Amino acid sequence: MRSFLSILLSASLFPIIKCVSIRAGGDLDVQIANGVVHGTSDKVTPSVRQFLSIPYAQPPLGNLRFAPPLKAKPFGSLDAKAFGPACLQTTNSSYPVDEFNIKGRFAEDCLSLSIWTPFGKSKPDKLPVFIFVHGGGFNSGGQNTPYQIPAQWVERTKGHVVVTINYRLTLLGFAVSSALDEINVGLLDQRLAIEWVRDNIAEFGGDPSHIVLWGQSAGAISVAYYPYSYPDDPIVSALITDSGTEGSLPIKPKPKAGEEDKDFKTAAKYFGCADSLTPTARLECVRNVPEDKVSKWLDVTLADSSQLTYPRPTVDDKIIFADYADLTKKGRVAKIPAIIGTNSGERLPLLSSLFLCPSWRTANNRLAAKIPTFRYEYHGDFKNISPFGAQHLMELPLLFGTHPLFRGNSTELEWRTSYAMQDAWLAFAKDGVNGLRGQGWRLYDRSLGGNVRFFGNGVPAKDGDTTVNELLCGPAAAQNDVGDAQLARDLLAEGLEG
Repeated sequence: MRSFLSILLSASLFPIIKCVSIRAGGDLDVQIANGVVHGTSDKVTPSVRQFLSIPYAQPPLGNLRFAPPLKAKPFGSLDAKAFGPACLQTTNSSYPVDEFNIKGRFAEDCLSLSIWTPFGKSKPDKLPVFIFVHGGGFNSGGQNTPYQIPAQWVERTKGHVVVTINYRLTLLGFAVSSALDEINVGLLDQRLAIEWVRDNIAEFGGDPSHIVLWGQSAGAISVAYYPYSYPDDPIVSALITDSGTEGSLPIKPKPKAGEEDKDFKTAAKYFGCADSLTPTARLECVRNVPEDKVSKWLDVTLADSSQLTYPRPTVDDKIIFADYADLTKKGRVAKIPAIIGTNSGERLPLLSSLFLCPSWRTANNRLAAKIPTFRYEYHGDFKNISPFGAQHLMELPLLFGTHPLFRGNSTELEWRTSYAMQDAWLAFAKDGVNGLRGQGWRLYDRSLGGNVRFFGNGVPAKDGDTTVNELLCGPAAAQNDVGDAQLARDLLAEGLEG
């Protein structure tokens, strides 16, 4: 095994860091419709401009608590040099590896996004864009998560833009009450952030016609819902789901007329809003609860099982639906290419029912509908980021380029796997299906063992077969009468390369 120093000095593995002074003004001041955004840079990633916590929506306070997000108002001049608060949530210490946990403070006034983009890449030199949606079970997470900050990746390529977003979580993002017109406002937050990127990202050097919506865990589930929510106006050109699809988390059924969700009633009771109140009066009562009391309740839900709730997306027949396989069969989905992946540590029986099997079913449904789909499985067993192997979340430090920063040096295989994943994601963002074909990654085709791309399994990337593990997943998804290989040929013949 080569020493870390030799790896570091190898031009093929690690880009040469040039002494570049931090530039003030100029590229760090960006004019958008709402005002001038003042960004920052640092000595560690000197080629990267950072614009942190730009509001994309009005603060969801007062009467806007539980309401759909409204576009941000003009701000004139905005200092975007530090992270603002993450959205109110249940915990700040969910994971044993601390760098996966959100840092900083929490508040309701949290609807912001952050942008990492190279210097000197303003219009007309446009770059592909990733919008990353964080995970956390719809109950935790945010932008300021050490392993999920993309400055290292952008510094390496100087060829793309990354946007990360906050969206409302737990009860504040997914309250269900018969007095509400919209019950999935956390997902509406995500849509408004995507619209903001479409309208403004060119000013930061991004190409609004090449936006990849990418998420992990609950963020991946959100991304999987998205093409069904907006089949005729997806805005984005491609999707990536890391460990999560529309079938990974049980969706709450649509409430009957006049009934409220028990989570909302449980919370209302804790806040002192009487059971005897009408739904409208109860909603008004909860809207008037001070933020610090809401925050305290979120802590109580973890300690008191009688208060424990898991607010999450609920069927509303607007943006969340009960039968996604049927929608796919009927063509009521945006036909944009997708990468769908899981980690090898998610194969355990309980975890496979949450990650591997739903991903397999989603890929098969998309295959039957002739929607271009690629699959991967991450195998990296790198102890400096995880003592537990390729478990949930562990691919993210390799994609964001943060793997060597906090818990010891990375191995040569770790560096090469990181680059292989980053390069594949970027090729997909630049040129869709053709971009991945150039990486030797074939469209998913069950007749050829699945064509699953394995990352970090002894080598950075290779073709693999997950069919043995999928025997526990039940019957295959419905297919067209033609075989898988013919479907793959049809995809290319019909010009669905992305």
